[in-house]
Amino acid sequence: MPFNGKSGKFNASINAVEVGCGEKAIKIGGENVLPFDAPIENAPKVGVMITDLGLDNEPEGVKAYYAGCSTMGEIAKKASEMPGADFVCLRLIGADPNGANKSTEELIGELKEIADAVDLPLVVCGCKNVEKDAELFSKAAEAL
Repeated sequence: MPFNGKSGKFNASINAVEVGCGEKAIKIGGENVLPFDAPIENAPKVGVMITDLGLDNEPEGVKAYYAGCSTMGEIAKKASEMPGADFVCLRLIGADPNGANKSTEELIGELKEIADAVDLPLVVCGCKNVEKDAELFSKAAEAL
Protein backbone atom coordinates (compact mmCIF):
# COMPACT_ATOMS: atom_id res chain seq x y z
CA MET A 1 0.00 0.00 0.00
CA PRO A 2 1.56 3.35 -0.99
CA PHE A 3 2.12 6.06 1.57
CA ASN A 4 -0.03 9.11 1.07
CA GLY A 5 1.16 11.87 3.37
CA LYS A 6 -1.61 14.13 4.57
CA SER A 7 -0.85 17.80 4.60
CA GLY A 8 -1.60 19.59 7.82
CA LYS A 9 -1.60 23.15 8.99
CA PHE A 10 1.60 24.16 10.75
CA ASN A 11 1.27 27.77 11.78
CA ALA A 12 4.22 27.93 14.16
CA SER A 13 7.83 28.20 13.14
CA ILE A 14 11.04 26.81 14.57
CA ASN A 15 13.73 29.39 15.29
CA ALA A 16 16.94 29.07 13.31
CA VAL A 17 20.15 28.53 15.27
CA GLU A 18 23.67 28.79 13.89
CA VAL A 19 26.29 26.66 15.60
CA GLY A 20 29.97 27.26 15.03
CA CYS A 21 31.65 29.87 12.88
CA GLY A 22 33.40 30.15 9.56
CA GLU A 23 32.97 27.66 6.75
CA LYS A 24 32.21 24.78 9.16
CA ALA A 25 29.23 26.59 10.78
CA ILE A 26 25.91 24.78 10.59
CA LYS A 27 22.40 26.18 10.68
CA ILE A 28 19.46 24.20 12.03
CA GLY A 29 15.79 25.05 12.35
CA GLY A 30 14.11 28.05 10.74
CA GLU A 31 11.33 25.95 9.27
CA ASN A 32 7.58 26.42 9.24
CA VAL A 33 6.57 23.48 7.04
CA LEU A 34 6.10 19.80 7.66
CA PRO A 35 8.81 17.67 6.01
CA PHE A 36 6.55 16.19 3.33
CA ASP A 37 4.78 19.47 2.47
CA ALA A 38 7.73 21.45 1.12
CA PRO A 39 11.50 21.35 0.84
CA ILE A 40 13.37 21.98 4.08
CA GLU A 41 15.89 24.82 3.88
CA ASN A 42 18.13 23.69 6.77
CA ALA A 43 18.36 19.92 6.57
CA PRO A 44 18.77 17.92 9.80
CA LYS A 45 22.36 17.59 11.02
CA VAL A 46 24.22 14.71 12.62
CA GLY A 47 26.07 15.16 15.90
CA VAL A 48 28.43 12.75 17.62
CA MET A 49 28.07 12.80 21.39
CA ILE A 50 30.96 12.22 23.75
CA THR A 51 31.14 12.69 27.51
CA ASP A 52 33.80 13.97 29.86
CA LEU A 53 33.79 10.54 31.52
CA GLY A 54 35.70 9.05 28.59
CA LEU A 55 35.03 5.52 27.42
CA ASP A 56 34.71 3.64 30.71
CA ASN A 57 30.89 3.41 30.65
CA GLU A 58 30.53 2.90 26.90
CA PRO A 59 29.49 -0.35 25.17
CA GLU A 60 32.17 -2.50 23.56
CA GLY A 61 31.27 -1.37 20.02
CA VAL A 62 31.86 2.26 20.94
CA LYS A 63 35.11 1.39 22.71
CA ALA A 64 36.24 -0.49 19.59
CA TYR A 65 35.64 2.60 17.41
CA TYR A 66 37.77 4.73 19.73
CA ALA A 67 40.50 2.10 20.16
CA GLY A 68 43.89 3.75 20.63
CA CYS A 69 42.44 7.02 21.94
CA SER A 70 43.74 7.76 25.42
CA THR A 71 42.92 11.45 25.95
CA MET A 72 39.71 13.45 25.63
CA GLY A 73 41.29 15.38 22.76
CA GLU A 74 41.96 12.16 20.86
CA ILE A 75 38.42 10.91 21.52
CA ALA A 76 36.97 14.20 20.30
CA LYS A 77 39.14 14.20 17.17
CA LYS A 78 38.05 10.65 16.34
CA ALA A 79 34.41 11.65 16.92
CA SER A 80 34.77 14.61 14.55
CA GLU A 81 36.19 12.30 11.87
CA MET A 82 33.17 10.00 11.95
CA PRO A 83 31.66 9.86 8.45
CA GLY A 84 28.65 12.14 8.18
CA ALA A 85 29.31 14.06 11.40
CA ASP A 86 28.31 17.73 11.28
CA PHE A 87 29.16 18.65 14.89
CA VAL A 88 30.50 17.20 18.14
CA CYS A 89 28.43 17.34 21.32
CA LEU A 90 30.24 17.18 24.66
CA ARG A 91 28.11 16.25 27.68
CA LEU A 92 29.67 17.27 30.96
CA ILE A 93 28.18 14.41 32.97
CA GLY A 94 31.14 14.36 35.36
CA ALA A 95 30.20 17.80 36.65
CA ASP A 96 27.12 16.48 38.42
CA PRO A 97 27.46 17.07 42.19
CA ASN A 98 25.54 13.82 42.74
CA GLY A 99 28.01 11.91 40.57
CA ALA A 100 31.72 12.39 39.89
CA ASN A 101 31.49 16.08 40.92
CA LYS A 102 34.49 17.12 38.82
CA SER A 103 35.78 20.61 39.50
CA THR A 104 34.99 23.44 37.11
CA GLU A 105 38.70 24.01 36.49
CA GLU A 106 39.23 20.37 35.51
CA LEU A 107 36.26 20.44 33.14
CA ILE A 108 37.34 23.71 31.52
CA GLY A 109 40.78 22.19 30.94
CA GLU A 110 39.18 19.21 29.19
CA LEU A 111 36.92 21.53 27.22
CA LYS A 112 39.89 23.55 25.95
CA GLU A 113 41.69 20.33 24.94
CA ILE A 114 38.60 19.15 23.05
CA ALA A 115 38.00 22.51 21.36
CA ASP A 116 41.62 22.53 20.14
CA ALA A 117 41.31 18.98 18.79
CA VAL A 118 38.16 19.35 16.67
CA ASP A 119 37.50 21.46 13.62
CA LEU A 120 33.73 20.93 13.63
CA PRO A 121 31.32 23.04 15.68
CA LEU A 122 31.31 22.02 19.35
CA VAL A 123 28.07 21.89 21.35
CA VAL A 124 28.49 21.76 25.13
CA CYS A 125 25.74 20.23 27.28
CA GLY A 126 25.71 20.50 31.04
CA CYS A 127 25.05 17.99 33.80
CA LYS A 128 21.41 19.07 34.43
CA ASN A 129 22.27 20.66 37.77
CA VAL A 130 21.21 24.30 37.49
CA GLU A 131 23.81 25.77 39.83
CA LYS A 132 26.74 23.77 38.44
CA ASP A 133 25.69 24.34 34.83
CA ALA A 134 25.44 28.12 35.36
CA GLU A 135 28.99 28.15 36.70
CA LEU A 136 30.28 25.83 33.95
CA PHE A 137 28.70 27.69 31.05
CA SER A 138 29.93 31.10 32.16
CA LYS A 139 33.48 29.76 32.63
CA ALA A 140 33.31 27.88 29.32
CA ALA A 141 32.22 31.04 27.49
CA GLU A 142 35.20 32.92 28.98
CA ALA A 143 37.64 30.12 28.17
CA LEU A 144 36.59 29.61 24.56
